[in-house]
Amino acid sequence: LCDFLKSLGWSGAQTVDASTGPWHEQLTKVLPGLSVLSQKPIPPADIESVLNGIVSLLVEMPQSAMPNTVDLFCKAVCSLNLKLALAGGAQAEDAKQQQQQQQQQVANVAPSVREAAAACKVSPLQNLFRILPENSPLRYTVYLALVETASEEKRMNQVVTDRVQLRNWMSDWQCSPEDRKTLWRRLHSALTRSGDTASANACLIDLMDAYTEQDASKARDEAIMCIVATLSDDSVYIMDHLLSLKPIQFLEGELIHELLMIFVSGSLTDYLTFADKNADFVRGLNICAESCMNKLRLLTLMRLAENKLELDYALLQDELKMESDDLEEFIIDAARKEAVFCKLDEVQRKVLVYGTTHRTFGRAQWTSLRHTLQQWHDNLQEVQTKLQVLAPGELDEIPSTTGQPSTAVSS
Repeated sequence: LCDFLKSLGWSGAQTVDASTGPWHEQLTKVLPGLSVLSQKPIPPADIESVLNGIVSLLVEMPQSAMPNTVDLFCKAVCSLNLKLALAGGAQAEDAKQQQQQQQQQVANVAPSVREAAAACKVSPLQNLFRILPENSPLRYTVYLALVETASEEKRMNQVVTDRVQLRNWMSDWQCSPEDRKTLWRRLHSALTRSGDTASANACLIDLMDAYTEQDASKARDEAIMCIVATLSDDSVYIMDHLLSLKPIQFLEGELIHELLMIFVSGSLTDYLTFADKNADFVRGLNICAESCMNKLRLLTLMRLAENKLELDYALLQDELKMESDDLEEFIIDAARKEAVFCKLDEVQRKVLVYGTTHRTFGRAQWTSLRHTLQQWHDNLQEVQTKLQVLAPGELDEIPSTTGQPSTAVSS
């Protein structure tokens, strides 16, 4: 390995002597030499072979030496610019000209070269992650490097980003609260760059959840970013879960928290009043005003549908600030999104409501659900009793449900 890197022009080869000292100490001296892989066009198979060869050595090292060496290896892989090397490298002597030449060359790299470069960097890190024991804390270091590399090489689809799986892994790795915050931050950045906005915003929720009441004040900027990201996400309408997060609670009394409360339980009228009173603040959030209004229209409709079984067109036009021609299309779209379950009565100009998605789901909603299930249980029991009277003996094989649902509901 040392001879190969030396043949590429690595000047530090003379510091390595495999015949003296433990081999793993010599390996740590070799790792800085991986930087030469970015300086010359080398066949991708050779690069991948070198990196995978180091992976096979890492797992054979003494446990005490692994943390430092694995960290050095991950940093070395992340810093490689293989797209530039495979494209031929930059030859200009002047530093500024060389940088410009590098940027131009990387921009002109062919897709096949990009794929080769991505495979050379991502594959060895994936192999190291798989080889390490599932509960090894070193997996945390490798995962962060894998996220950084996959993001740079546009291969985030090859990285496990399932939040439940990641929480389980971090528990197995015995990650500290700060380690958890670091992972969620980096994953959020990587997913944002990859265009997966919904998953990136979900990482912000987990980041907020990693804070406690003691350090929530340190997350003010991130808490604001979390709220703004949620408000800007057209796919998110229910936001009451944010209120339980400590950094969000710390913002209570500020304008951003007041705005969040409007989206949690307020109406379109409330938003328009707030936006008019705090125009500069709202403008500074860089949230699309039209998007906010459309979201508040839907949330306002959901709130109205919670309390009434019939909604007059005139009431809806007033509450939603819409013309009659646009109202029906909006209601149909809301039903398609399952925000409300309803039917249009065009003759009487009414919306007949059968049900709605609740904007908040607290104790009152759980109590209502329990009442509905209890009613359902009682009605089924009554039907079963009447059937047994009408057809005695024929329903003996049907198991009785007496007591079972009510017990479950009480639980």
